[in-house]
Amino acid sequence: LLKMDATSGGKFVIDLAMVDEHVVEMQRQLTATNSIFAWVQAYNKYMTFFIRNFGSAAKVYGRAHIDGVIDALVRIHNKLFPNTKGNIVMALATSLEEKFGVTNIPVGWYFWPTAAGGLQVKDFFIELLAIREDILEDPEWILELAKTWERDDYENAKRLWEDGTTFNQVIQQQQYVVQISATDPFFSFEEFIKCREERSMRWVNAFDTLLTRPIPVHLNSTPETMAALSIIGDGIEAFGSSVSETWPGLTFYWKWLISLHHEEMIKKYGSLLIVEPTSIPVGMVAVFRNSRTRWEQ
Repeated sequence: LLKMDATSGGKFVIDLAMVDEHVVEMQRQLTATNSIFAWVQAYNKYMTFFIRNFGSAAKVYGRAHIDGVIDALVRIHNKLFPNTKGNIVMALATSLEEKFGVTNIPVGWYFWPTAAGGLQVKDFFIELLAIREDILEDPEWILELAKTWERDDYENAKRLWEDGTTFNQVIQQQQYVVQISATDPFFSFEEFIKCREERSMRWVNAFDTLLTRPIPVHLNSTPETMAALSIIGDGIEAFGSSVSETWPGLTFYWKWLISLHHEEMIKKYGSLLIVEPTSIPVGMVAVFRNSRTRWEQ
């Protein structure tokens, strides 16, 4: 779902026309589901397909790429849920009210893990926003910095040669290999940077940095979130952590969600757990979630 844009200097941008074609198909698949749970499964898997085909986030793409992905997700949601202005929670709330007459459901419930009694709709915006700050606005700055350091390396080497330091070392180590004179000029900068892609550590480091995946922001715990986790005890396993690890054992994703929604969840249910984990057939739910989705032909 990426294309090279000649007008932006050969950068990769999202092919919105192709995205729109997939949105039409996604809408058809969502409409064909026969339960809320199946609808969520189809939504999560199709959105994962979009994210994967928008290209893995890397510093070489710059912040424009991740912003483009976020804008594309907003576009997708606006097309999928026009009646709620792209708000998936409101769209699901409307469906639940029509089918079951249930209202006033906290926003967090839609994203809460199934093992804790939630619906486990995946919030893809959190995943993108959490890594956005670790991506440079302009990745070309990394190459410009490498060039600056490379010029400094050359000037230092030239100075050492001209004041005799490097010349004397060469004479001591290679006097039987080469014939040189103290009056020989130091080679040019153009010759110094030849084959830089293979021999220059400055360029190796720049290359490695550009290919680095951004690190997501891990939110710090607060007294309120720690108190909420202490109440549920072993129930923290529903969020992928343990009693011994507590907050540090959570992924960045669950740290963000708990930080955003713990107050409303506790106010509504008295705990981060909507039901006791033992009350849910977790094994059956896991099998259903991991099973292959049957797409409409």
